[in-house]
Amino acid sequence: MNLACDTVLARLIRDDPAGRGARERTMFGRLRFLLNGAMAAGVHTGGGMDRIGRKNRAEAIPVRRAGPVTMGPKGRGMAQMAGLAPEAMPVSATPSRPLGLALAHVGTLPATSPGSQAAAFALSGSKPD
Repeated sequence: MNLACDTVLARLIRDDPAGRGARERTMFGRLRFLLNGAMAAGVHTGGGMDRIGRKNRAEAIPVRRAGPVTMGPKGRGMAQMAGLAPEAMPVSATPSRPLGLALAHVGTLPATSPGSQAAAFALSGSKPD
């Protein structure tokens, strides 16, 4: 796993001035950051993704080099996520607009316990059927 491109994002979330206490976790072979058990952001060699929430989608997607996220062989859209190309990843101590939206959005979600079904869905970015 190559996490070299993740150092700035990791530092931004670890040093979050709001003190939200994100946890790092490897999921799907990539580095993910969770707040209260819910995934807020993730990084990979092709960029990253932020869990911005459906209501923030219109604000985040126009950001240069940001776009929708699809998952799996069928390309299922993940409406709560904004994908970021490597050039759109934060490169300074200031979070990108999508990352700021993600941290704010996930901070409003109820906490989930690690063993609960809700946590499994929160970690995958899916909703129960």
